[in-house]
Amino acid sequence: LDIENMVRDANLETIAQIEVGDQVMLPSGTFVVDSIDGDFSISMTNTDSSAIESRKGWIRHWKEHLLEEAGDRPIVLTKASAASEPEQQETDSQHDEQNDTPVDHPAAQPTPTTTLYRSSRIFPFVTRHQPTQSERLYRLFCEMYPDIANGTHEHERYESPHGEKSGYEPLAVENLGGGQYSWSTFYFQEGDLMADPDFCFLLDHEHQRLEILSYQLDGLSYYQSCVDESGNVDLRLRRELERTMLQNLRNAQQANRVMVQYTDAEGNRVDIQRDADTTEETVTQPVKPADNDRSPELRAVLNEFAEQYGLGHLDIEMDKYRAYLNETFADGTQLRLGVFYPDNNSPDAIRKALEHWAHECEYQGESIADGSRRKVYVEMHGKAELPPVPDLPEIAYAANPRQKIRDNMSRIRSWLQIHRSHPKR
Repeated sequence: LDIENMVRDANLETIAQIEVGDQVMLPSGTFVVDSIDGDFSISMTNTDSSAIESRKGWIRHWKEHLLEEAGDRPIVLTKASAASEPEQQETDSQHDEQNDTPVDHPAAQPTPTTTLYRSSRIFPFVTRHQPTQSERLYRLFCEMYPDIANGTHEHERYESPHGEKSGYEPLAVENLGGGQYSWSTFYFQEGDLMADPDFCFLLDHEHQRLEILSYQLDGLSYYQSCVDESGNVDLRLRRELERTMLQNLRNAQQANRVMVQYTDAEGNRVDIQRDADTTEETVTQPVKPADNDRSPELRAVLNEFAEQYGLGHLDIEMDKYRAYLNETFADGTQLRLGVFYPDNNSPDAIRKALEHWAHECEYQGESIADGSRRKVYVEMHGKAELPPVPDLPEIAYAANPRQKIRDNMSRIRSWLQIHRSHPKR
């Protein structure tokens, strides 16, 4: 028996019975219907005056929106007449007592109360466990991005097939490491990457929950964290952000973006080119750790950061938009510790971006060195020693401009002499 399809069919029948004055119980609260304009619009007021969402309504196709709002949970409907019938019965009883005459009342009929209707019968599973909003988010996220959820991909980027003309911003989903993930749409403003918005969250695969950690909207310089410095969770804020993220995921479904790039678990970046008939994938190998040692200044920055936070051999991989921080262990195994966003690839920019990333981790109550995954990796693979910083070449500076010119001329003559003695064959 497909319970979800049964709930959907029942909700369709229940929605068809809604009238002005009825009470509708939804996952977000109980609402009284104020007005209905055919199939065009509906307006409702929350029965809880202290609720954040005091009113709810839709314009155009309100029945479809209400069905989507309910999801896989039954809509519970209380008809407006159900509240007035007991009052009328009480009035009739008082009138009979005043007349002191026996009245032959018909057999008492059960008064309709809060009931889920479907073909005049009640679902036997209405009282079963209903998924919470975090569980619904987990299910929807895993359906939309299964390769991120199961660890096959570390990063995915989506764009509209119609480009910027579509009005849809690029979308990125990323495994940040340590059980943390991010989902964001973004744009560029004067060369800066602007989150619009960015959600950071945990995926609890054991309990199948998505737990939001923070929300960021760069265009308004807006940032909210559900977890304070002491590790306490603001449940009310988390519920609000869960509703916001749920709506963002649904909007992303309707945008029909296509994947244009992903990074697999081995660090290979794959660019996807699509045309009308074919799909072509181009694999870009990850940057080797030795490439980082070509810059002594960068190696010094990485070693300094590793010493400060008790880490081992660190390396970074750079692409157009971000940098990945990896740690190599004693047996050569690598683990991605996180993602950060330097302004450019200079050592100073990388140092500042690493410091900012470390500050964000501390603000969220996370330890870079004692993260659950890294702790296991250290036990299994051993912590590697810091690699040495290559010596900088000695630079001989000229005493004055004339000496510099003479030295340059001497080097040019030497080069010409070598060139003449070894002509091209």
